[in-house]
Amino acid sequence: MSYLAVALQRLRLLLIALLWPLALLTLERIRPGFLGDWDSVLDLAALALAGAGALLAAGFAQWRLTHALILIVLSGLGSHFTQLPYAAVVLPVIGLGLLPWFREAGWNGPAGGWVLILMLVILALWWRDGDPALRVEQWLRFDFSWRGRLWSPLTLLAGVCAAAVLIRVLLRAAPVDLALGGALAALISQLPHSWPLPRVAATAAAVLAVWTGLLLHAWRLAYRDELTQLPNRRALEDALRSRPTRWSLGMLDVDHFKKFNDQWGHDVGDQVLRRVASALARVGGRGRAFRYGGEEFAVLFAHDDLERASNALDTMRAEIADTPFRIRGQRTGSEERGKNKASPENTITVSAGLARGKDDAATTFKRADDALYKAKKKGRNRLVCGD
Repeated sequence: MSYLAVALQRLRLLLIALLWPLALLTLERIRPGFLGDWDSVLDLAALALAGAGALLAAGFAQWRLTHALILIVLSGLGSHFTQLPYAAVVLPVIGLGLLPWFREAGWNGPAGGWVLILMLVILALWWRDGDPALRVEQWLRFDFSWRGRLWSPLTLLAGVCAAAVLIRVLLRAAPVDLALGGALAALISQLPHSWPLPRVAATAAAVLAVWTGLLLHAWRLAYRDELTQLPNRRALEDALRSRPTRWSLGMLDVDHFKKFNDQWGHDVGDQVLRRVASALARVGGRGRAFRYGGEEFAVLFAHDDLERASNALDTMRAEIADTPFRIRGQRTGSEERGKNKASPENTITVSAGLARGKDDAATTFKRADDALYKAKKKGRNRLVCGD
């Protein structure tokens, strides 16, 4: 990276850090006494946090969260739309209810199209003012009486969207879905015939819900291996720094992994790694599996009972070796590129080394790695315990 790029990056971080204090001081300069109005300060802070979150979410290519924060900003500004406060709340709520069902498809994806349409409708009606805005406002406020109570169709629609998002969260429990569900629950409180919540509090709660999802996503990127969904090497290093007094470390390596990549392609190699990771994720003996890198894995045990740890590792090794692995419709080598055919059953095996954590982490790691090397020298598909 060039010195100019580094300087620009640091300047951008500095501007982000100073942006909101400078904005508050500027507003106080233009409008004396503004900072004494805490409702206005909290409102501005929530919307500013939403804007910053939208930029950060876009940087992570989390476009649904970006769209959600834009909708929250529109909803938060609704009270300032003198002719259209209800539309500015109802339409973003419906948009938030739809977002969990879209895939991440970039700024120009279907979700972005719907959000853009909602923004244009709200802004166009606000800009036109007069009869068009008033008619839309009256239509959106339509309700009916049933059994002595007033019901709003759009509020009921928002409730259906909330139920659908709840089902989505229960099925997937992904950070993005959790964030969108929390934001939707906060903004629904602004609709008629719902549990009331102050507007500033609702906007702040919605922004914080999306920020929580964004931070969870960032944590997953930092500590979770995308391919195998196991904790990654950084997570292992953190776990070793906070390891218990008694512990053991196992190192595992997929045997002949290069053969799968060379003969069948890297996509099959990825399938092999996922198969091994799926087995290691269920390791017993109070062990926790990590992907160390490439075809190597690590298992950290919260005790120094080598017999118990070796039984857990050997059970996983045998399970992996005894489970057939069939490759279908994949390429069969460089000489047959472009041809598809079914393959016979293949066998995946792993070699493992285990060491008791009686030294510092680096020394224990080396002893476990040396034991793994001995397992490979003895013929692979076996476990060797270090001294």
